[in-house]
Amino acid sequence: MDSIRSCAGDPRLEPVAAQLIEAAAALCARGWMLGTSGSVSARLGRDPLQIAVTVSGKDKGQLSTADLLCVTDDGAVFDTLGDPRASSESLFAGVPRPSGETLVHEAVYRRFPEAGAVMHVHSVDNTLASFLVEPGARLPFGDLEMIKGLGRWQAGEVVSIPVVENLRDIPALARAVAAAADPEVPGVLVRGHGTYVWGPDVERARRHTEILEFLLSFEIKARMLGLAGL
Repeated sequence: MDSIRSCAGDPRLEPVAAQLIEAAAALCARGWMLGTSGSVSARLGRDPLQIAVTVSGKDKGQLSTADLLCVTDDGAVFDTLGDPRASSESLFAGVPRPSGETLVHEAVYRRFPEAGAVMHVHSVDNTLASFLVEPGARLPFGDLEMIKGLGRWQAGEVVSIPVVENLRDIPALARAVAAAADPEVPGVLVRGHGTYVWGPDVERARRHTEILEFLLSFEIKARMLGLAGL
């Protein structure tokens, strides 16, 4: 497909690819992208939407520039596939396959023009936390100092992350994440799956991921200790 090419060998794209590789390695080292799970991306262009995104099926702690793909959205990337693995041989003949969550990343970029990077991680804590409320609800976090990492500085701040159902149809999941996404909270929690977190650039998307993981981990541990409702 002409809309997908490697970032390797393109001096314009390699700096962004290097940032994504570093971020993915750091998140993987924290145990949030085990196996080949998770994906990271950065916006490269707006009209048409163009992103750099990790390939499918690679250890995110051992990526190279060749494992970052430049994807120009032409409406074909996974868009007609309920399961991104189905018919992948014909759809991506001759080119590496981008992350199965590419459409979700794209949906976030369309929803938030200011978003410059998206991180998708699977941790034990975020997966457990996703079952604390029903899909369609929000999981609130009270007056915690770490909320400042999301740019919320007022005393007594409460933030809440939306939770959506883990839809197996990727286009449907992309629509659900975009619909639930809140401009006040840079993340969506997918039940039994993981989080999609964004920021204006790679560094801040990574920071927001770390902050939300702290909040989710705190909530799980607080409830285990009988401290829910702090």
